[in-house]
Order: sequence, then C-alpha cells, then structure tokens
Amino acid sequence: MVSVDRFVAVKSVGFVRSSGLVTGMKGVRSYLSLRLIAVMTLYTAVMLWVMPPSGDALLSDDWDYSISVFDWGQDGRLTISDFPSMTLIGHLTWGKLFAILFGNHHVVLRISTMVMAWVGALSLYRIARIADATPTIATGIATLYLLNPMILWCSYTFLTDIIGCSVMLLFLATVVPRLPLLIRQDVEGVDLQSPRGGAVIGQLIAMGVFTAGCYLVRQTAVIPALACLVLFVPLMLKGRLSWRRGSVVLFAFAVPVICFWIWITQWHGVPLGFEKQMLGLGQLTHPKIVLMKVIRIALTIAFYLSPLALAWWVGRVQRSEQASWRACAPVLLSAVGLAAALLLLPPLATARLYWGISAVDELVGDFPQVMGLRQSLLPVTIDWGPLQSNLFDLVVIPLASLSTICLLNWALVSRDELRQPVSLCFSGGTPTICAVGFVAAMGQLLLLLLIWNLFGRYLAPLMSLCLVVLATQVAVRVTGANQHQWGIHVPTFAVGLLLMATYSLVTTHDTRARFEAVWDVAQRLRGSGVDVSEIDIGMPFRGTYQYRPELASLLRKENKTLGQLSIRQRRELLRGRSTGRYQLALAGEQPSDAVVIETLTPATWLPAEPWVLLRFAGQ
Repeated sequence: MVSVDRFVAVKSVGFVRSSGLVTGMKGVRSYLSLRLIAVMTLYTAVMLWVMPPSGDALLSDDWDYSISVFDWGQDGRLTISDFPSMTLIGHLTWGKLFAILFGNHHVVLRISTMVMAWVGALSLYRIARIADATPTIATGIATLYLLNPMILWCSYTFLTDIIGCSVMLLFLATVVPRLPLLIRQDVEGVDLQSPRGGAVIGQLIAMGVFTAGCYLVRQTAVIPALACLVLFVPLMLKGRLSWRRGSVVLFAFAVPVICFWIWITQWHGVPLGFEKQMLGLGQLTHPKIVLMKVIRIALTIAFYLSPLALAWWVGRVQRSEQASWRACAPVLLSAVGLAAALLLLPPLATARLYWGISAVDELVGDFPQVMGLRQSLLPVTIDWGPLQSNLFDLVVIPLASLSTICLLNWALVSRDELRQPVSLCFSGGTPTICAVGFVAAMGQLLLLLLIWNLFGRYLAPLMSLCLVVLATQVAVRVTGANQHQWGIHVPTFAVGLLLMATYSLVTTHDTRARFEAVWDVAQRLRGSGVDVSEIDIGMPFRGTYQYRPELASLLRKENKTLGQLSIRQRRELLRGRSTGRYQLALAGEQPSDAVVIETLTPATWLPAEPWVLLRFAGQ
C-alpha cells in the first residue's frame, strides 16, 4: 500500500503515478535486480555461443563509421566522410574509446554497440522501477527492448541507431527524474549563490552538457530534451522556473554544439550528407501517403511490442467480471477485421507490402532486402481467391493487428493516467517521464512522417519511447486509498518474450549468414586477382574498398579537408567507380547477357533460395 504521506507528497508536485520521481530510488537496486542479472548473463552467453560478433562482414552503413574510427586511430585526425548525415561525433568517440582499449577491429566496435544496448535496457529497467513496477515486470520490459529484432540486429553493427536510442533512454532515466527536485528547489527560492545553489547549478550544467552529448551522437537523440523544453514553457510563463536557471542549461548545451559547428564548417568541411534534403513537408499534404505510413508504422511498432500488449490484454480478461468470451469478443473481432482489411483490400494491401520491406529494413519481413536481392523469409505462397499472400504475412499481419487493437484498448482504458501527466505539465505542473516520453514519441512520429525513405531501423527510437510510456503504466495505480495492479499476465509475457527472442535470433542469424556469404565471395574474387572496382555486391563492400580509401588518399595527397575539395571531386568519390562486372542475383533471375560462375547457398537456419555469381562481359 502507498502511504498517505507519500501520496500527498507526490500530488504536491503534480504527479500522481510515479512517486519514485520525487523520493527517488537510491543505490544500484534501481538499475539492477537478481532477475535482470540472470537475464543479462543468459542473454550474453547465448549471443556469444549462437552468434559471436566475429568476422569482417559488414551489414549496413557502419562500413563508413568504422573506417572513421580506424582512421582516427591511425592518423590521429578525426574525419567524417561525405556519406553520413548525422552529427556522429559522440558515436565515433564511443567507438574510439573501445578501439583504444581493445584495438581497431570490427568486433570491438560491435561490442561497443552491444554495451550501449545494455545501457538502454538498464535505463528502461530503472524507468519501470521508478514507476513502481515489480522487478519481474521491469526485467521483462528491459528484455523486450534487448530482444527486439531491430535492436538485436543493430547490435551486430556499428550503426548509430542503438546508441541514439540508448542515450535517449538514459536521459529519461537520469535527467527527467531530477526535474521535480530542481523545480521544487526553485519554488522554495534557493539562492544560487549559496552552497546548496551551487549544487543546483552543477546539476543544471550537467543536464545541458548531457543534452549536447545526445545531439552530437545523433540529432534525433535530442528529441526528449526538446519535449522537456516544450513542457517547461508553461512553468516559465507561470514563474515556477526562473529564466536564469533555464539559461544555465541552455548555455551548457549551446557551448559544445556551437564548438562542433565551428569545427565542422571552418576546419573539417561540411560533409555532403549534411546537405541532403531528408525531410519533405509536402508529404503532409497528401492524406493517402500519411495514412499508409501511419498504418505501416503502427503495425510494426505493435508487432514488436506484442508480448507486452498481449500480456496486458490477457491480464485484463482474467480480471473481467464478464464471461471470458464476452471480454475477448470486442478485441478479437476488431483484430480480425483489421487483419482482413490489410490482407484483402487493395489500398491497404499495398501498404502491407511496403511494410514488409521498409518497416524492418534489411532484417526481416515479407522480402528482406539483402544487397539488392529479395529473399523470402517464409516463401510459402498463398493464392486463394482474393487472398494472395505468403505464410509470413498470414502469421505476422494477424498478430500485429491483434497487438494494435490491444494497445488501442490499453490507451482507451488508461486514458486518464496518460492524459493527466501531460495536462498537468501544460497547466504548469512538473514534467514527468510519462509526459516527456509521450510528447517525444509524438515528435518522433511526426519526424518519421516527414522522412522520404523510411528504413525499418528508423522506427527504433519510436519503439523505445513507446516502451517508456508503457513502462509507466504497468505498475500500481493509486486511486484514493486503494490500489490495484493493471495486471500484466506474467506467463503470457514470458511466452511472448521467448517467441520474440526466437524470431530475433533466427532472422538476425540468417541475415548475417547472407552477408557473410556475400563477403566470402568478394574476398575469393579479390584473392583470384579481380580488382575491387569490378566487384559490385552492395554498398558495404564497395564503400569499404572504394569510397573511403580514395577519399583518404586524395586528402593526404593534397593536404585538404573535405570542404576544400571541389563539388565534382566529392560527388565522384561519393558515387564510386565500380564497373559492376561481377554481381549477385537470385537463381533463375539472371540476365541473358551474364555468365553464371557459381551457385551459392547461404548457411541460413531457414530455407534459403540459392544465389548465382554473375560475370558481365565487355564492361
């Protein structure tokens, strides 16, 4: 039971749900428990045994980031190529720390990414515990984050997606819980010249510097901080937060960011990637485009959160005073209707097909995209009247539909608990983890709607923020003098986590197996004397062996920065000079003007269609 004093103290700062935000949770217990330690040990052991992060096969754009770290160690000069569009400095610095300790190798950089995945999981655990969730449920939420296919796959790369998500979660777990204490001190009129005021200034400076660090890792990682800024405006207008203290945070944030932009514009040179037009406001004027994106995003997020959503629904059905079938009927009928519409209606079926590719990127889906090759995950085709699909769709689409309806039902049932923190903030109350997470999730969703090319891993921040909001809603709810559990059904949650873990392991393993097969072919071609300019098997290989070596050589030869090169030189380097004489294709889809050199079958766990290595003559 929650004591009356504790309830009153929480209510006095405008936050009823998560009283841990005021009292705090001291010590390491707020980050760890025996359950979480056991999960960490088991997870690490399975990963190292089943899929050790070894080998030189690169899976995505991390070929560029890895070379930046390696060049930094060899030349002592930090260079960002024209390829990325992220700030990247924090990401490269994190990788450089591991490279200093363990050497320049792709395995070391992957381990650094895995460590950041654990930082995100521990932050989620703390958020759930702050919200009074039981250690079991908090451990399950942290595990769900780790076992998410997007997070697990990115853990075997050096991409910025995981470190971006993790610093966001760390911001929510460490900075936001301190806001009520700082605001309360502000209301009490703490003199900043006093010793106590000096401690407050130190915390404000630390908050600003940490926020700048989030921005320098990846621009989108600063979204929760922007959400705090939005929620602080009513406090400033009502005089509860002094402009002086706000200026301290702003100054601490601005100094590192301004220094970065001075360095990138005056000394390093602005990369071409920074100049890319990534966003399109015009998309918002097309309702159909917006609707299709919202459907794809909602289905994907719901699918990845399905263990938690279904566990909540099963728990609610068990607590219902109605008969089980009456409690289940509305959700089940709605889910069946949504799944039927997605599978049968042509407009939504189009969105479903795009969802299969773009929502989960190279990893999983209807047709995972690997080096331009389409490889069906479950290649059993279903052709029955109006239903033309495959086995993967028939399994995933209904599950994603059911999870979507469960999450909507959850939001409807807990609308007061979701609305209260936000409404309190906009009326001058204290920002809370729930409110900041909710506003940040809305901002992230808007950003996704504006992005032209929506890759699946771009949804990882939104999925993480949704987990934050749900983590604040799974624990004890205070209603007057009574309390009751929302009722997460632990057995259902455990089974869902096990199935999601299996799904993630299989798809991540098979994706890595495909890429390793591709890189093995490339290395054998190089060993036989084929020039790398004649091998065209995807951006990771071509970028590693053509893009950056030429660029670095030219920079050293002419002693110039990127910004001092001509636009023509930079675009030629960005484009590469591959003749594409050797390429890969699915067996049976090779062009007539190509000669088949050999047939390949990747060592995947699921059945895989064979590939053929082609040689084009006269190129």
